Amino acid sequence: MVSAALPATSAQAHSPFARQGLSAVSKLRAAMTADVVKDLERLQDRVAMVSVARVYEAPLLANLLQAALEGDHLQISYESRRTRSERLIYPYGVYTGLGFWYCACFDYRNNRHASLRADRILSMERVEGLEPPTALTIQEWLKRPQAEGPTMPLHATLTPRGMTTIDWSAFGGALTLNGSGEGDIDTDIPATSLGYYSRIFLQLGGEANITSPPELIDLLCIQARALLATYGRN
Repeated sequence: MVSAALPATSAQAHSPFARQGLSAVSKLRAAMTADVVKDLERLQDRVAMVSVARVYEAPLLANLLQAALEGDHLQISYESRRTRSERLIYPYGVYTGLGFWYCACFDYRNNRHASLRADRILSMERVEGLEPPTALTIQEWLKRPQAEGPTMPLHATLTPRGMTTIDWSAFGGALTLNGSGEGDIDTDIPATSLGYYSRIFLQLGGEANITSPPELIDLLCIQARALLATYGRN
């Protein structure tokens, strides 16, 4: 199954594993018997990985992963939706969600952990002589408490269909699956990130039911009314 999974992983847009994945697949295939290779090829004809299609460039993605492997601090130029800024970060690794690659890092500029879109990192330079923050694997980073600074309690339930649609990486261990296939979210979120979470829940429509915070519910209502106005509906 490894040789079947690697091509799918490396085939994702701007995957940092593209070259390594192809090399590993070639070596694995060379070590397998003809019958095993044939069975895997038949399996590949019946299994596919489908993700959100995105068109973007992330030329520094592999460099970010390499910096995380080597424990390097980075001085980066980052272009957010509003402005461009210079930041000092310590990358823990990279992960993919909703069709984009993200750098999981500690952001010294804001003194907090952050997910930075890899395609928005315009330049990077290694910085020597700094002590790294607490060591975390990418899995530990994703499971850490999501909120830092002022927070709001987020409580929501998801239908079974919603559980197949939602981006789990946005909630880490706070998203749980119950015995009926429905999901529960019980966590604290940054008060400054309501826009980010509203976009996630807006895509889910009626497959999610938020009970708190009321500020998030109000923002979703505003966005829904704006969508209706766009299409001329009352």
